[in-house]
Amino acid sequence: AAPATTPRKKSHWVRRSLLTTLALVLLLVALLPTLASTDFARGVIVSQVNDRISGKVAMGNLSLSWFGHCSAVGLGVTDPQGRKVVDEAQVNWDRNLWNLLWSRENLGKLDVGIRSVDIIQTADGSTSLQEAFAMRQPSAPTASKPSDGTFSPTVELNWTADQVRVVQPDGRQYAT
Repeated sequence: AAPATTPRKKSHWVRRSLLTTLALVLLLVALLPTLASTDFARGVIVSQVNDRISGKVAMGNLSLSWFGHCSAVGLGVTDPQGRKVVDEAQVNWDRNLWNLLWSRENLGKLDVGIRSVDIIQTADGSTSLQEAFAMRQPSAPTASKPSDGTFSPTVELNWTADQVRVVQPDGRQYAT
């Protein structure tokens, strides 16, 4: 006959299993920024953005951290007609993911450096930059919860561009 498992051995096994599970969960949480910075995760993030805007965003590299520097480099934006609007942008965020967890309303400061921006103005006064970031119309109506208006995040945006070119509807161009 096999020896009976004592309650003490069983509780030791349960405790060890719970501690192992807790350690794995903590390790996964600690690695989330690293996992979110992989090529696969970056592709998912870019795809989610592109599903929501009329233009397209491309991203070369994403670096996220719980307590350190967060940035995105090699950003590009094209308008719905496929014209490059933003070329080789880099975004640095003065916050990190830990800050975001504890203060979702104050998103801090974004410093955006752009190699070149091409803004094409249409006859109605809109621009290719506006068209690129215009929200896509949903394919089917979705029910949404009414907002009470209390969530209003703030962010300070500082941007510089090495070159800005504006093309007017009549073809005149202005560049800096």
